[in-house]
Amino acid sequence: VAVAATVTGTGAPAPPPATVDLGREAVLAAAAKAAAQPVGKYWFSDQISGQSYIVRAGTGDYAIVGAHSETFGWTGAEPGMGQALHARDIPARPLTKQDAELWRKAGSPSKFRVWSNDHY
Repeated sequence: VAVAATVTGTGAPAPPPATVDLGREAVLAAAAKAAAQPVGKYWFSDQISGQSYIVRAGTGDYAIVGAHSETFGWTGAEPGMGQALHARDIPARPLTKQDAELWRKAGSPSKFRVWSNDHY
């Protein structure tokens, strides 16, 4: 068996690859997408936030989405047009279909204790 290798170059190390600022790229991508949207009288946003908790039940652990809220906002596209905000609380619920099955198996409790920020 014969092996041949040919190497060319200056012997100097290659320059490091250029770094990519992912945060900057994300903002630029979002700005480009926003710029492509049709112009209207208001900007609208719908934000859902919450936390998931693990409930330790004797019949099996399951996840619950709690501290759940939705906020709708409208902001005028032109100065002086004002803004409006509406928020609502969303009831706690099992996170997945499997969590719902385990919640029902635990008796479908309407209250639960969860561990959050190092305490119940």
